[in-house]
Amino acid sequence: MDISTIQLNLDQKKIKSLELNTAIKQGRYDLVKYFIKRHNSLFSSIIDTPDIHNEYPLMTSFEENQPEIFQYLLDCHAHLSLIQAVANMIVLNLQKTLKKRIVKFLKWQLKKDVS
Repeated sequence: MDISTIQLNLDQKKIKSLELNTAIKQGRYDLVKYFIKRHNSLFSSIIDTPDIHNEYPLMTSFEENQPEIFQYLLDCHAHLSLIQAVANMIVLNLQKTLKKRIVKFLKWQLKKDVS
């Protein structure tokens, strides 16, 4: 297998991952199930491949608050390393939110002290 074939396969997986992510974002559990059954032999490599926007289906289902799809992907043996990635994303989001709130509070406190 040459480099161009490997790249083509990766591009195809990214397209399939994008299709899956689109169904997830639309909350189309029926399409997600159909897609996975249709591409059963490729499923594990598709779910572990980010789409062209660098989004993973498992993470997309979590971010889009689609618990039924999220559970279905887990039941279809989505890799747990992606769950760790989701957990890391949550922590980072919390840190950003906390940092913004601290800065806002400090600015408010400075204005209050100056007055």
